[in-house]
Amino acid sequence: PEFTTVEYYIADHDYMFMMLLTEKLLQHIAKAVIAGPIDDILFGSYHLNFAAPFERMTMQESVARVLKCNVEDIE
Repeated sequence: PEFTTVEYYIADHDYMFMMLLTEKLLQHIAKAVIAGPIDDILFGSYHLNFAAPFERMTMQESVARVLKCNVEDIE
């Protein structure tokens, strides 16, 4: 399958600003594509929620969630 990514940088801003900008970008795209609410978009068997705020977590927390273990187990 094809893989697509977006990468962008803005000078003099921190990662919190970048997370907020990415959240707003994805919400704008979802609103432009979906003719309805963006808080419950059905994509195959997945329900996607583009409404703010997005859940924020560290990389370790996201890996631990997928592996179904504690963060301490992967450090």
